[in-house]
Amino acid sequence: MITDALARICPQGILSVLHNDTAWQLLPLELRFGSGQICWRRLGRWQQARVFNRLHRACSPS
Repeated sequence: MITDALARICPQGILSVLHNDTAWQLLPLELRFGSGQICWRRLGRWQQARVFNRLHRACSPS
């Protein structure tokens, strides 16, 4: 079960891994983003739900 706090910090973990080009399993627990595996699974669910496509459309000028 994902808590509200983890739902808020997991995106930060995803962005950290993508920005720093590190492996998911190397996401430091000290940063308190949750484990790399949790963040990786969340990213996969978002990709399946096409969240990034909707976000891109919402942020693009009309």
